[in-house]
Amino acid sequence: MNDKTINQETAKDLLKEGRSLVDSGDFHKALAVLEKTLKNSPNLAEIYYETGKALFFLNKYGEASKNYKKALELDPSYPMPYLGLGTVFIRQKKILEAEKALKTFLSLDVADDQKVEALWNLGRFYRLYAEKKNSRKLKDILEKLSEYPEIVFSNPRIASEAAKIARLTGESKRSEEIIKRLIQTPLIKQDKFTYNCLLNELEITQKKEIIESKPRSMVAMILDKCNLKCLMCNVWQSQWQAKDKTLREIADWFPYLEDISWEGGEVFMMDGFEDLLAEGGRYKNLSQIIFTNGLM
Repeated sequence: MNDKTINQETAKDLLKEGRSLVDSGDFHKALAVLEKTLKNSPNLAEIYYETGKALFFLNKYGEASKNYKKALELDPSYPMPYLGLGTVFIRQKKILEAEKALKTFLSLDVADDQKVEALWNLGRFYRLYAEKKNSRKLKDILEKLSEYPEIVFSNPRIASEAAKIARLTGESKRSEEIIKRLIQTPLIKQDKFTYNCLLNELEITQKKEIIESKPRSMVAMILDKCNLKCLMCNVWQSQWQAKDKTLREIADWFPYLEDISWEGGEVFMMDGFEDLLAEGGRYKNLSQIIFTNGLM
């Protein structure tokens, strides 16, 4: 076995390890492994694609885009970088570029589950950023998703998006049917977060005024204390802070929340706030936003 063969085998092993690390969410370690992989095989498109994925999940969209483009430069027939570029452009709210990349991806020979993922990305993008101009496009996305019912209903994230698109395009009955089918599955019933999101979507679709679902978003004003004495603000003159019972009630909502904004005063002046923050961090679906002057 010559040195070239050894390098190729090493590159394959490292690429496999790097891909596994990306899939498991260990993005920094994945980048280190993939960097070694490039030394052994600098012309392998898959390495640049996996590197782009890791950078994307680290919110380094510019660097991710460069790696996806390099992968396509090495292998224009490789479909996955088009999906990667599409997701980058979506985050950057570049409508035309996202459409072009994702439509190119969908035109290539890719697995059905990957097609559904691309359709989900494109549909969600239209719904969030350009729905008024794209109702026809949203309906097209919904019809295409309906061609893959088993894949759609096996993924609550995608099925829920299909329900939102249906409601937005005036098909409330269809939206209701999708959610009712989802919400009855045993796995969904065991997942507090997903079940609550779907229940809330169902209540919105049914235009209910009295709802059973828990809050999905929260602004928590937890104290007035502040370490600054700004002239235009008198918050610092107060010594009020939320009671332990109130903080416990807020924490009890964590399993259901998509996001929470912590506000004050200066929140880091509250004893035990960092413990509360850490408790919230254990919920993978919860995004925490902290309003702070950054001087503590």
